[in-house]
Amino acid sequence: MKHRFVSAEPLLESLGQINLAAIEWLIVGGESGRSARPFDVAWAEDLQHHCAEQGTSFFAKQLGAKPILDGEPLMILNAKSRRDGHAGDLNQWPEALADLRVRQSPAAVI
Repeated sequence: MKHRFVSAEPLLESLGQINLAAIEWLIVGGESGRSARPFDVAWAEDLQHHCAEQGTSFFAKQLGAKPILDGEPLMILNAKSRRDGHAGDLNQWPEALADLRVRQSPAAVI
């Protein structure tokens, strides 16, 4: 089965108003690694809302090595209480990011 999708990773800025009419699946993630650039979770939240409004499945893959929440760096720890270099474990994300704890597949919305 074929799907039309966009992988917005690493997401480096807001995509603003985006038309997802022909897109079944949007994957979002921050950049990982030592030279990672900041990832403002507000950009991903905006995209999640656009997906919900337009019937596109949304998948938050990771927050990256430098997530930003409300203008401040966000530290995500893994299960062993070490810094998570890509913040991929959504169970460790703060409650403020509950809307981003979404990992849908294209069939989930369509």
